[in-house]
Amino acid sequence: MAVCCLFLHFQGRHPCILREQICPRKHSQMKLPAYKLNDHLKQELAAVYVVSGDDALQVRDACDAIRARAREAGFTERSLFSVDIDKDPTAFLEEADNLSLFAERKVIDVRLPAGKTGKEWATALGAQMKRLSPDTLLLISGAKLERSVANSAWYKAADKAGVTVTVWPMDGEPFRKWIRREFSRQGLRVSANALQLLVQRTEGNSLAAEQEISKLALLYPGAEIGEAEVISAVANSSRYSPFDLVDAALAGDILKVVRILNVLEGEGVAPYLLTWTLSQEVRKLAGIAQAQLAGMSPEQAMKNAWIPRNRLDAVRRTLGRLTESDWLQMQASCSALDRLAKGQGDGDIWQALQELAMQLAGKHRIAAAVV
Repeated sequence: MAVCCLFLHFQGRHPCILREQICPRKHSQMKLPAYKLNDHLKQELAAVYVVSGDDALQVRDACDAIRARAREAGFTERSLFSVDIDKDPTAFLEEADNLSLFAERKVIDVRLPAGKTGKEWATALGAQMKRLSPDTLLLISGAKLERSVANSAWYKAADKAGVTVTVWPMDGEPFRKWIRREFSRQGLRVSANALQLLVQRTEGNSLAAEQEISKLALLYPGAEIGEAEVISAVANSSRYSPFDLVDAALAGDILKVVRILNVLEGEGVAPYLLTWTLSQEVRKLAGIAQAQLAGMSPEQAMKNAWIPRNRLDAVRRTLGRLTESDWLQMQASCSALDRLAKGQGDGDIWQALQELAMQLAGKHRIAAAVV
């Protein structure tokens, strides 16, 4: 025992810390949800971690936290392997065996990009689970694991010897709160409408949301982000933007409306962006029309609606060619389009977008020559 303690002291490690922090677990399986990982890492460090799931950003952040904690514990070296590149696990096994009396403690980082291992890697990982070392921390991470991997011998051994973390995509209110925190972290403020638009755009994909917010931070540093900024940033790589579609409709330019929609559909622009932009415009102009019917002057109604000076003429012409019945019909179309965008109705959303844009342009039917 004295010799063991002397050796541990010489290596700069206290035996009690060694047992608590980096020895394989002696108790039953340890499964952790991602949100509890940081609390676990404050208390101890296991010999092996498996982090997997559909949310690439949460997987990345969990692995970053594990590596940071490992560095604090003296794991100063790191070796990286990826099963899609390193088809042969021989180098991995050699690296795991490459320990000497004075070797630095290291993290062996194995990536499973497709959530699977293949027979050779499964065998290699299984062999490594039987010879875990206090000088090596094994971190295995990747996409959601295939059922065969989750039922494999190496995974079950990892679950017993260390910690397995399964990441689930965020949705609902947790995702909204996460997006708001990310905006704040990037030094941005965000309106409720812009937040909702980004939630709809990214559909629980936190990595996509982080990329969009980072783009907004570059384009509008320190600003308050509204829906216009979100739409512009999302569509800034497109030949046309959703605002171009609105402008063409207000101008009554049928050919351009059809052309813009065809281009946007071909470029893969999300239909809900167009739904949002068209619906916002229709509801704003319908409000102006309603105010005029109540006796307000067109100029005052447009001023109250915050219509920009450069759009006054286009809005005035649009209001002049559409009737109260038209606005009621378009508002009903907006509601139906919203349901389609959320997957709650039947029909072709691009056809519905075209019909609404045509209504706004003052054309209820598209001429055969245009189609």
